[in-house]
Order: sequence, then structure tokens, then C-alpha cells
Amino acid sequence: MIKEKYPVASRVESIFKEFHGVIMGDDTDKLEEFLKKYKDSEVKSFCNGIKKDIVPVKNAISYSVSSGFVEGNNNKFKLIKRIVYGRSGLVNLSKKCKLAFLPQSEEFRV
Repeated sequence: MIKEKYPVASRVESIFKEFHGVIMGDDTDKLEEFLKKYKDSEVKSFCNGIKKDIVPVKNAISYSVSSGFVEGNNNKFKLIKRIVYGRSGLVNLSKKCKLAFLPQSEEFRV
């Protein structure tokens, strides 16, 4: 097993589980405690990255709203655009987007 051969994998797994608990909670002070606790550990560079974007990370913890739905739709649109637009033009891009984003719409006809 990997954890037996590489004990650091077990440690990083426990650190990940602790971080997941912090992110899924609603106390931003726990994030500060996590960063202080692991600032000189195996996840030092991860902690430094979190510190660079500390305000958005704290907002993600303290607010219940998320931009995940919007970001998912943006990603979906960009993928469709890469697949369709270069070869088949704007008309087919429009049709493909309607197919992808409005599959239950009764008013759309191909």
C-alpha cells in the first residue's frame, strides 16, 4: 500500500481532510489557524498560495452563495466555442449553444 511505503502520503491525506473541514465550515478564524499550523510543513507552497488569495478564500468560507454555476456555464460555452465556431460559423454556434443550454425548451426547433 502507498501509505505504508510513503508515510508522508498519510500525513498529507490528514492535512487535506483538515483543510476540507475548514473550507466546508463557516469560521474564517480556523483558516488562519490552519495556515499558521502548516506554514512550515509539506504543504508550505499550498499555504503560501492561499495567503496570496486570502480574501476570496475567506469569502468562500463565510458566504453561502457560490459562482460555481456561472463558472460551469462559462466553461461549457468556451468548450462549445472551441469545438464549433472555427469551422461552422456563428449560426451553428448559436444552434449548438441552444441545444446545450436549453435542452427542455419547447420553443426551440432545430
